[in-house]
Amino acid sequence: MNTLDDIVTNLAKNLKPAVEQIEADKCPATRHNYGAYMAIISQFSDDIGQARVLAMALKLAGANAQGVDDALRVSY
Repeated sequence: MNTLDDIVTNLAKNLKPAVEQIEADKCPATRHNYGAYMAIISQFSDDIGQARVLAMALKLAGANAQGVDDALRVSY
């Protein structure tokens, strides 16, 4: 069985290309790209627990931490 760290690390590897693309946007539609992160979180998580794991992976992949936190706050 995978540990939480293993799961987050594997998710981060898979999310890295998307995060890099989001962070490369020089003119984001929302502060700290929270809109883009909210779209990812809401699409792939059915509850707050899953959303928190996904948020950890996004941050590990290089996502703007404030943007991810704002997306969680708005979504849940």
